[in-house]
Amino acid sequence: MQNPTEPSREALEICNKGSELSGKKLYPHNGQCCEQCPPGFQVDKHCTPTTPTTCEPCHKDTYIKYHNTQQHCFPCEECRQLDQVEIQSCSPTNNTQCSCKNGTFCSPDLPCETCHKCRLRCPDGEEMVQACTPTSDIQCQPYTTPPTPAETGSKVLFIAFMVVLGLLLVILILAFTFRRYCRCWHKVGERDSTVTLNCKEGCEFPAKREKTLIPANGRNPTVALRQSFETFIRQVPLKEWRRYMRALDLTDNEITRSERSEDDLYEQQFQMLQTWLDKGGKEADLNALLAKLRSTNLRGVEREIREALISQGLYTYEE
Repeated sequence: MQNPTEPSREALEICNKGSELSGKKLYPHNGQCCEQCPPGFQVDKHCTPTTPTTCEPCHKDTYIKYHNTQQHCFPCEECRQLDQVEIQSCSPTNNTQCSCKNGTFCSPDLPCETCHKCRLRCPDGEEMVQACTPTSDIQCQPYTTPPTPAETGSKVLFIAFMVVLGLLLVILILAFTFRRYCRCWHKVGERDSTVTLNCKEGCEFPAKREKTLIPANGRNPTVALRQSFETFIRQVPLKEWRRYMRALDLTDNEITRSERSEDDLYEQQFQMLQTWLDKGGKEADLNALLAKLRSTNLRGVEREIREALISQGLYTYEE
């Protein structure tokens, strides 16, 4: 822009006011009336009596959106990664536009130092009239009409549903954890130690250690064991007898042979126990019979037999 060597008083007054002359925005500099740079440009060199104002584009990541006399454009804002998202990138004529993330807001009337979480619901007795936006929290107002019983019931059902859903989720997590890992116990010297293993590797929970029974008063172990058969026959339910015999590793042929060898039911059952005794040899003892009752979920029967044999004076606990 070519400036006169001595601007008129009228031109200087216009420059001092930053007004326009012939459609051009002007500003005073060293007694000269210079033309302002347009949006997106900064002043490179001010005008002189013989040369116009020289403008250059804003550098990267800077902007200026108005006609100006600045020698440096303004740095663009950077959105906060924690609580903001960028909705418009920086350009030579516009600053970066940032907005609060979903579920948060920042009032446009105040400096946005941080985005605040929106409320999830209105207070009791009020209803929502406007959802959360990046510039405002939810807007509530008193109910124009009281909520109907159906609306109240729906809220109760929804809350109950969410509670049940949460409980199911907790149960599923616990079940998954239980299936993935279990704890195995093994004896090391005189103390127990615990090792965590994968259940797929055959980890088993320890059974409660029962006290060992031994024949009382120095009785012959085999004689005492045969004398205990009557108590087993009397206490084990008849409907569970075959399952119990199979748990003692008697085959179906051995069970059938015992049934056919005797007409009396008691004698048939006694013969099955005798077959087990003959097969087991030294490993066959009272504690093995009791252990099989526990493993077949007949713990109540096992406890009654144990107490009966002690009260009869046949067995006693090992010291």
